[in-house]
Amino acid sequence: MSKKGFTLIELLVVIAIIGLLSSIVLVSMQGARAKARDARRYQELTQLQTAIELYYAKNESYPSTGGAWWSVCPGNCGPHDTSGANGWIPNLAPTFMGSLPTDPSGCVGGWCKGYIYSSNGVDYKIATDWSAEVGEQCGQGKRFYDSRCGASGTCNFCSIWTSGA
Repeated sequence: MSKKGFTLIELLVVIAIIGLLSSIVLVSMQGARAKARDARRYQELTQLQTAIELYYAKNESYPSTGGAWWSVCPGNCGPHDTSGANGWIPNLAPTFMGSLPTDPSGCVGGWCKGYIYSSNGVDYKIATDWSAEVGEQCGQGKRFYDSRCGASGTCNFCSIWTSGA
């Protein structure tokens, strides 16, 4: 009488195959997730641009940080809040948008981390400070001069700015 069932080797082979397939799927999903985070970054920066222009239309100046970079993340540029006078874009939320967004990857990136904003009231820059993951500027081709970006002065991150910034 023969016994029916799987041998230990057969079970180990099946487990190894499942592990290999799941790791391949996980790796392929990482690229899609990175593209989705970059798309969200650019969408949020575009929404911020619209809110800042509404602020300008009402106040005849942009929300000012005195020319310093501000961020919600702790470190060189923060921490600042997501609304009010101490918001990383001062006084933009809750009047012109519900609350200021934060980078989908959290406080990662370069010198300031996450989303950053700088304005002297006349011009402004908003950027992701190195957290963009795919392509340049989230695939939008936006560039501004920044001394932190080496000799070329061009950075590979999502950014929106006024012409004099």
